Amino acid sequence: MGRSKMESQEKRREPHFDTHHIVLKERKSAMLTGVKEVLSFDSEEVQLDTIRGHLTITGKGCHASTPHLGKNPNLIAANIILAFEDLYQQLKEKNPFIVITTTSIISQGAYNVIPNQLMIKGTARSLTNVERDILKEKMTSIVNEIALFNEVDIQFNFYYAYDPVFNHEKLANTYMQYAKTIFHHTYYLEQPEMIGEDFSHYNQIAPICLIWLGVRKKHQPFSDLHSPNFTLDEDILIKGVLTYLEMIKGTDL
Repeated sequence: MGRSKMESQEKRREPHFDTHHIVLKERKSAMLTGVKEVLSFDSEEVQLDTIRGHLTITGKGCHASTPHLGKNPNLIAANIILAFEDLYQQLKEKNPFIVITTTSIISQGAYNVIPNQLMIKGTARSLTNVERDILKEKMTSIVNEIALFNEVDIQFNFYYAYDPVFNHEKLANTYMQYAKTIFHHTYYLEQPEMIGEDFSHYNQIAPICLIWLGVRKKHQPFSDLHSPNFTLDEDILIKGVLTYLEMIKGTDL
């Protein structure tokens, strides 16, 4: 599948690295990587455009007792999130392999203060780049209309992350023949998964065939991949390497 974050990039076919680091030295200085632009800064706050995507709403902060004097970015964010959800519900009726998910809302303030600004983060996913372009167009249109109606500034960044993964037919057939001789159980996906896969970029230089290996030992409790308790059974890696070697030898590409 193709995964997108809220940030745009023209050269979307080029591989990228979407991690960045912050290093603090004795609370006196800091070093950041992955920063593309310093948007603004003052003695209290620094705003950076990084390689992680986001949507930023700038309203007008005020005291919570006088909301009529400000432009509450929380309410605007709620409108955007609900509009994105409506769009998702409409699209998935025709195509179940499209995803729009809001994952976080970040703002600074207190229980009695309406903030000036907040940030929304999320992901949009599809199985084709054409569908991903359509998602970007429709979501951008929603944001622009809400910004115009509320007379506020909204920075919407739709970032193209990983391309869809489609296994090469010959490689996949070779794998299916060989896997039965080395693995106890072999399963095939009947429908596409909507996860993101950074190895999709390799398809730009060579045919690919993505396989998932079971890395949990027989009596080991299950832990999610992103859990701190996740433990890898490294013995399975040998079988994985042997499998790919057989796929290469058994396929004339």
